Amino acid sequence: MSKITPKNLSYNNTLPPFLQRLQANNSSANGRHEFTISRPSKLRDEDEEKESEPVVFDEKGRRLS
Repeated sequence: MSKITPKNLSYNNTLPPFLQRLQANNSSANGRHEFTISRPSKLRDEDEEKESEPVVFDEKGRRLS
């Protein structure tokens, strides 16, 4: 038995028939959806905005912002 080296290795690049048909059907698609779907945005009030801001403390535990 011979030693396996990168020169000895080969790769068969042929696809099975069902994958060839599937690839042929989807060859016109560019990977994106046909229609863009907008996501609903959540309305936020000022109190929620203040709660989501970062809070910074100094070494003694006092709130800086």
